[in-house]
Amino acid sequence: MDLKRRAVRGVSWSALEMIGRQIVALVVFVVLARILGPDTFGLFAMALVVVGLAEQTVAEGLAQGLVQRESIEEGHVDAAFWGILGFSAIVSVIAVALAPAVAWAFGEPLVEGAIYWLTPIILLTALATIPSVILQREFAFRALAVRTTASVVIGGAVGLAMAVQGYGIWSLVGHQLAMRVAALAVVWWSVPWRPGLRGKRRHFQDLWRFAVNMLILRSLSIVHQRLVTFLIGVHLGADAVGFFNLATRCYDMLMAVFVTPATRVAFPLFSRLMAEPERMRRAFATLVRLVSLIAFPAFAGAALVGPELVPMVFGDEWAPAVWIFVLYVASGVLSAPMVVGDAAVRSAGKVHWLTAEAACWAIATLIAITAVASFGILWPVVVIVAGTVLTVPVNLTFVRRIVGITPREFSGLVAPAAAGIAVMAIAVSLFRMMTPVAAEGAIGLAASVAVGALTYALWQAAFNRAELMRLRDHLRSLRQSPEGTDRD
Repeated sequence: MDLKRRAVRGVSWSALEMIGRQIVALVVFVVLARILGPDTFGLFAMALVVVGLAEQTVAEGLAQGLVQRESIEEGHVDAAFWGILGFSAIVSVIAVALAPAVAWAFGEPLVEGAIYWLTPIILLTALATIPSVILQREFAFRALAVRTTASVVIGGAVGLAMAVQGYGIWSLVGHQLAMRVAALAVVWWSVPWRPGLRGKRRHFQDLWRFAVNMLILRSLSIVHQRLVTFLIGVHLGADAVGFFNLATRCYDMLMAVFVTPATRVAFPLFSRLMAEPERMRRAFATLVRLVSLIAFPAFAGAALVGPELVPMVFGDEWAPAVWIFVLYVASGVLSAPMVVGDAAVRSAGKVHWLTAEAACWAIATLIAITAVASFGILWPVVVIVAGTVLTVPVNLTFVRRIVGITPREFSGLVAPAAAGIAVMAIAVSLFRMMTPVAAEGAIGLAASVAVGALTYALWQAAFNRAELMRLRDHLRSLRQSPEGTDRD
């Protein structure tokens, strides 16, 4: 199967995976949020300050080095596997050692036990990383979709059963552990590869340069996220952490459904097109258009209905999270197309550019958050959104140097989607002002969503027809099953 066809099919399967996963995850999240409340979610997020940081860094570096390389040997795969497993063992020990200090800093003794019980997910993630990367390199996103669906269903069932039985924070711990175990079982069943001792020093060195830059970049991003949670928890307590966690979880869900399917394919695709600048440019432009057309209305629409959506779905006790949700989710309009740019930079091996940007951004925002956190939970979110705005020109400079697309050309790629959400916002606002039903609970919320979606669709059909036809042709190509297809 040619690269273009594999990439298009990869986007399709990745989209199905993410949509299925997030539907189940959303249902589980809503039910757990109503049962457990902000305080329990806040305590759990505090425990993830350490364990989440360790787990997410384990999956980067050497693994992404495998995706980025045009060709790999069995020795590269073995070297990456044992390197990741060894690293995960080290950070697991560090996480356990830090548990008492983290619980003391938050003033929440329960956090210490939660860290101990969550630590196994670091090793579980490490064991699943290389098989997942093999599937990603082969564009075998159907197998990844099975893995994801199984893990969220099994993990959700365990978490809900424990929550109903009154296990509190331990239901969230059980939820996470069950998800990782299920994902590990499915992904190892999906690949024929098994670890061996074929890795040599040169294989490790081949991966190391890219790996260390990716590890630093990912660590900076995660450390920033976890330190924000830490600062909010220290200054404002578990409830505030719970409100912030709600906003970030919803943002991540939207990103996973409407952006990640395309960007997961972008990295391996761009890595193979770096030697062909014109094809790279076309592929990049197509993905930016696709992501903006799909993601912009999702993020903007969620922000528009946020004041009604949050208390209605999660319960009145989550009402203080409304404007945190609105601001954080609205920033996704800026972040979504930038993720495609980040994939291009990583594919070109210029991870150090992103590392330098992330370091400056993290230091500046953490200083600002430290200064404003005591004034209320909304101010740290304002700082984060402002930081996102300020990084856009830097990211556009990277895109121009890697892909050859200027900021003006990039603006043209996202302009149809941006115009569509502006019209959508006007239509929803007018509908609410002019129609009494728009203020009536669930009916009003559903009506506002329908008006927004219809307005955006009509606008795109009228003024962006050519791009929609191109996307339609891509979808039609998926119906053909080329010869030589295996697990994709």
